[in-house]
Amino acid sequence: MSNSFSYDGTNMSGYGLTVLPYDEPWMPKPLLSKSRPPQGAAEFHGVNFLEGIITLECLVKGSSTSDLHTKRDAIVLKLNPKLGNKRIDLHEITDRFWYGRLISSIRAPQKGDRNTRFGLTFETVNAAHSTTLDDDTFAILSDPDTFDVNSAGAIGGTEYAHPTWYVRNTTGSMVTGNIVLANTTTGETLTWSGTFEDDRWLRI
Repeated sequence: MSNSFSYDGTNMSGYGLTVLPYDEPWMPKPLLSKSRPPQGAAEFHGVNFLEGIITLECLVKGSSTSDLHTKRDAIVLKLNPKLGNKRIDLHEITDRFWYGRLISSIRAPQKGDRNTRFGLTFETVNAAHSTTLDDDTFAILSDPDTFDVNSAGAIGGTEYAHPTWYVRNTTGSMVTGNIVLANTTTGETLTWSGTFEDDRWLRI
């Protein structure tokens, strides 16, 4: 895969587009909720983040002037921000992707008859997402039982993970009472109460 990017699943290198060296997006600017009393120190009440920004310097090459214009038109059509937020994959970064849309104009002066160079600026609506899923299996051997998710299974990106848990009753008999799933890292707890038949599943 060339040093380019994919937008909404389309590899932009197919339009002769190459991405030049760029700054990798890390964390967007924090937006602090705060108050400044007349006396004393400022108080902070919360924090959020502004939109993320991805800026790319691009080069497009055509086989002729006509081919260059055709590719430029196709790029403009594909990146139309009216189509909403789309998935953005930077080919140099393989473990994460973003959702966003173009917020800059495309001003593309030609460099000769067959080349043109221009910048693209995308606004992303959230943090980076992992490009892979992680699947772990744990046996519940005691009541209560504690297990750690393998650190090797840590997912890429900076967006919070939203896992799905499947719990299966393999005791050979009916289980009645509470099933508690507690995340000791975040302090979150979910409790299910009821009758759990043998070989049945709970999806959380």
